[in-house]
Formats: sequence, C-alpha cells, structure tokens
Amino acid sequence: MILKGARTSPPLAKRQVHNFVLTSVLAMQSTPPQKIKCMSSPDLHHEIDTTNNFVTCRKRKEMDDISEHSMIFSNNILNEKYIEKLVTNWVRFVLSGELTKITDALTNIQLAVAGIISDNTALKNSLLEVNNKLIDIDNILCSSELRQDSFDARIKGLEEKIQQFSERNADLENKLSSMEQQARGNNLEISNLPEKKKAKIFVKRPPT
Repeated sequence: MILKGARTSPPLAKRQVHNFVLTSVLAMQSTPPQKIKCMSSPDLHHEIDTTNNFVTCRKRKEMDDISEHSMIFSNNILNEKYIEKLVTNWVRFVLSGELTKITDALTNIQLAVAGIISDNTALKNSLLEVNNKLIDIDNILCSSELRQDSFDARIKGLEEKIQQFSERNADLENKLSSMEQQARGNNLEISNLPEKKKAKIFVKRPPT
C-alpha cells in the first residue's frame, strides 16, 4: 500500500532495519508519548486522502543521520567490548606471567629450604656423632680416673710397706750395732759364719 504524498524509497537492508528499530526505541525513551485523538475508520484510503495534511514524511537525510548515529553507537559498544576483552586478555597474560614467576620463585625457595633441611640433618648427625665420641671419651676418662685412683692407692700401699721395711731395716741395723758392741765387750771373735744351716761354727776366744 502506497500513501499519497509520501515519497517511496528502496527496501531497507537488514542492518538498516535494525538501526531503525534501535533509533525508534531510543526516540521513544527520550521523548514523552503524545496523545493523538483519532477515530478508527474501515475506509483507510478515504481517511488517508482526507487527512493528507497530517501525514508527515521523513527525509532520507535524517534517516541516514540516525543510521549513522546508531552505527556509531553500536560501534562504540563493540569497541568498548573489544577493548574490555583486550584489557581482560592482557590482564590475564600479565597475571599468568606473574604467577609463573611466583611459582618459579616458590619452587626455588622450596629447593633452597630442602637443601637447608638436608644440611641441617647432616649437621645434626655430625653433632650426634661428636656427642657420642665425647661420651666415649668421658667414659674413658672416668675409667682412667678410677684406674688412677687404684694406682694411687697401690702406690700409697707400697710406700707404706717401704716405710715399714725401712723402719725394720733401721731396727735391724740398730740391733746389729748393739750386738757388735756387746761382742767387743766380751772379746769374742766370730769368724767363718756359716753359709749353710749345717755348717759348723768355730768360736775362738782370745787369750786372757
């Protein structure tokens, strides 16, 4: 159906229809609805002819401007989404690199800690061996001290015995000296002392 007084145009493409719908929705949201009083009539041709003055036609240029604005708006939305996607991918890439660095650093730290633990274990084992050797040395020193005490006691006993023998020797020397004096007083001469038990003893008295 073609309206009188309206200028015909070629069929709109799918993208233009989409832009037109989007523009219409935006226009409806931006401008308040106007109340139009009209009566419904079954004869549309007659009504169109009689109310031809009320029919308004949009210029092609205005349609192109609206389509251009809608395309710019759509492109802006697409650009924002594309930029958001790029930023998200970049953030993910940076975070992935940082996480890789952190993971490598943690791995190196774990290896270093494992090395420190191994060295600490080896040091503990060495200290344990040294402690065992010190315990053995302490036991040896204790036994040496006991032996030294035993040696000291034996030496002291030997010294006491030597002292006793020295005293007895002194007593014997004193007795021998007194006997010699007595023998001289009796003018007795003892000779040929027996070397054996059964040897004979000859006592010779000096002449009186």
